[in-house]
Amino acid sequence: SFSTLDSFFDQSDASKQDMLKEARRRRSQRASMAYQTRLENAAAAKNRITSINPKGNKKSSNSYYEPSRQTSGSQTVNDAMERIGDAIGKEVKDGKHAVFPKSEDVQVILRPKRLRGRKDMLRDILVKCFHLRGKCVPNLNLRDGDLLDYYLNASPDDIDGYEDRKFVTQCSVKELGTFAIYKLLQHTKSLA
Repeated sequence: SFSTLDSFFDQSDASKQDMLKEARRRRSQRASMAYQTRLENAAAAKNRITSINPKGNKKSSNSYYEPSRQTSGSQTVNDAMERIGDAIGKEVKDGKHAVFPKSEDVQVILRPKRLRGRKDMLRDILVKCFHLRGKCVPNLNLRDGDLLDYYLNASPDDIDGYEDRKFVTQCSVKELGTFAIYKLLQHTKSLA
């Protein structure tokens, strides 16, 4: 089995061959110990996961978004996204949108840092519910945390009369979301 080694070493180099065999044996022993440790760690991790989640589905901590994350009450991000999508997809009657999404659902989808499809959904709210396209979002130059406070405390005349506007495609998610919340709240106030 050591024919390649035999070609490089003479029979007089038996001590070198013994050293190589010993080094190979130590490497093999370390590799088998590492493999056993890996198997034990995998079994322990599987036991932890199944004790937390009996179905055995592993929840990734670095997933794109976590749909099962609980928010206020029994609402999850996926539930809010589904309700908003259902409301946007309803029939349009007499040139006006029949069902508007709730502002609470928009607030729920604004909480995660990353969420696939959120910006498109916010854009759809503005387009389908309020017929707003292009440069329609006020360019307030406020931090993201201050936007909602401004919209909640400003008068509609201040916001509607604001000259400097941004394109929907150039807005951040927070700018789109807070403006959508403002428009939805104005709509509910007009119905009351």
